[in-house]
Amino acid sequence: MMFVLLPLSYALGALPLGYWLARRRGVDLRTASPYTLGLETALRRLGPGLTLLAFLLDFAKGYLPLALGRGLGLGVEELLALGVAVYLGHLYPLFFRDPWPLRAKGAGVLLG
Repeated sequence: MMFVLLPLSYALGALPLGYWLARRRGVDLRTASPYTLGLETALRRLGPGLTLLAFLLDFAKGYLPLALGRGLGLGVEELLALGVAVYLGHLYPLFFRDPWPLRAKGAGVLLG
């Protein structure tokens, strides 16, 4: 089961949902800040409403794999592995060449 859950957790963590949300509004967060796609940049470019939505989506990406794992009865070690996979997906996403810093997903992993 972990052979399926680990890659799925990584892929979920790698999804740049906040970036995609901004792109739908015509904003490229990568050009707004050369350092981060994070909430501070989103707040400056998107406003508080969309930034809150981006935060909640990112938070859910960190929480959902762990909630699924707990529901499947996985042990602490397996849950830790899922959390690390989500975090690595966030740091080294499939969709960008450069790693971006931790934001809401780390909080979601900790909550899970």
